[in-house]
Amino acid sequence: MNNSEIIIAIFADYSKAFDTVNYKTLIGKLISLKFSKAFIHLISNYLFERQQFVQVDDKRSTKRKVKFGVPQGSILGPVLFNLYVSDMSEHTSSPCLQFADDTTIYQSSKVCHIDIDKL
Repeated sequence: MNNSEIIIAIFADYSKAFDTVNYKTLIGKLISLKFSKAFIHLISNYLFERQQFVQVDDKRSTKRKVKFGVPQGSILGPVLFNLYVSDMSEHTSSPCLQFADDTTIYQSSKVCHIDIDKL
């Protein structure tokens, strides 16, 4: 506003984003980001072979292996998701701000120079 420019933004909040994380893809990204083998081993142990069940009152379902997703409500969940989508900005020509499953892509310019198609 101080520069007499406007900003056009797209705000995306991905539904159930944490549930869609593919473990093998995440581990591959950790390797490409040059995390230590010890850290990658720790994260692999944290993610693979997890099980979950549903409980309503005193009734409990059988345990099932979790095949996708990072644990929600944990400190590591958003961090791992951020690493999982860390290369998203490489695939857009506009600035991209991200935290966990919230993404903002924007352009600022004089009114006559905004390229909505590019955004």
